[in-house]
Amino acid sequence: MAYTPPIHYKRMRKLPKLLIVAAICAVSLSAQIGSAGVGGFGGPSILGRGTAAGSGRSAETGMRFYAGATAGYDNGLTGFALDPNGNVQNAGSRGVEGVAGVYGSKRSRRMIVNLNYQGSYRQYTNITGFNGTDQNITLSASRQLDARKALGVGVVAGTTNRAFGLNSINGFIDPNFIGFGTPSAEIFDNRIYYGSGSANYIWQKTSRTSVSLAGNAFLTRRTGAVLFGVNGAGASADYAYRLTRNQALSVSYNYFFFNFTRGFGDTHGHAVLAGYSARIGRKYDFSIRGGGIRMESLFLQKVAVDPVIAAIVGIQSTQTVAHRIGYLPTGSLNFGGSLTRRSTFGISAGLFAVPGNGVISTAKNWNAGASYNYTGLRRMGISATYFYNRMSSLIGANQVFSSLNASAAASSRLVGDTFISLSVGNRRFLDGPTNNFRRNSYFATLGLYWSPGEVPLNFR
Repeated sequence: MAYTPPIHYKRMRKLPKLLIVAAICAVSLSAQIGSAGVGGFGGPSILGRGTAAGSGRSAETGMRFYAGATAGYDNGLTGFALDPNGNVQNAGSRGVEGVAGVYGSKRSRRMIVNLNYQGSYRQYTNITGFNGTDQNITLSASRQLDARKALGVGVVAGTTNRAFGLNSINGFIDPNFIGFGTPSAEIFDNRIYYGSGSANYIWQKTSRTSVSLAGNAFLTRRTGAVLFGVNGAGASADYAYRLTRNQALSVSYNYFFFNFTRGFGDTHGHAVLAGYSARIGRKYDFSIRGGGIRMESLFLQKVAVDPVIAAIVGIQSTQTVAHRIGYLPTGSLNFGGSLTRRSTFGISAGLFAVPGNGVISTAKNWNAGASYNYTGLRRMGISATYFYNRMSSLIGANQVFSSLNASAAASSRLVGDTFISLSVGNRRFLDGPTNNFRRNSYFATLGLYWSPGEVPLNFR
């Protein structure tokens, strides 16, 4: 029962560039807020070089407030517990939720600040384990140091106990600051805490060349006796060369480190990527990046005991420390823009290295998604997203988890600053080669909101 902010549609016509950014970000961040990893972290967007003040690519919207209440139904909620029959928990119930938040951007002559905060509390009628609060804040600031240099910092933090309910970002976040800390492909609707901090320095060496240096640190904590958390850090260096006004090439180096709680193990990775980005006409943006990662991991591995030793000590297997070096291709593709003056779309796909989801550690993550916005109706806006994710372990057992997520939302102004919103969605767990766990989760919500000012569409 997450919030879907409404729109002042006549005013929205003045923000076409903002809608394009929001559509592209929503694809990569919807449902589980993207699958940020190597290939997704490090190095700014090449053509725009981020959203530093003075770049001319970020519209100021001011800070927009909203509040509301929803009623709805969720099923297929997967808690970290077994039911009386010994099956993984599968819960469903009607419920209500209160939501409040603020987001937007403020610009001065040399600086721009982007904020997105949302807080909510929900109460189900038939179950108690999933009652609770969701909190999410994203804050970034970019400052133009002089005519050729810019510095940016950003933080992302939050908590939720319902992975299906994680909200996407409205687009008011510099993609330079999305890191490994946000949850990705979570299996359980279990309490999770996450946070990350990032910094990015950009030097426009000449009119055609620029250099970017970036770094971040992050942590993730999950409740549940055996679900692991992660501490980690990353750094990158990026060089870009502008071929024409609308085309650029780039090359980047990325380093990352994962260390896992509630277990032994860590992973170091080094990646090199090359990229191409272009603005196609006035409507579309395209970018592609590709390269490879060298990964080095320490972990515990179960091995069989020699039969002679087993006969003496009475055990058949034991654990030993294993060391593995491997290589993984990595890359991403993004394409989005305006189909018409009142409709936007975004498409993305990627292969990344990620810390895992509390069950699978040090994993490769395939994902692909699409989003669509339509604001052509006089008093109503419509949006839809679709997202596929497949995560497989790079160390230890061949663990695989994949899922599909789809959602749609419509919002309409009733009177003044009051809006009504309807949203529906589905999350489907797919079979993997290591299990036959299936689950279909659905949600439907109807909400009433108060929201003054220009508030773009958001996705659940």
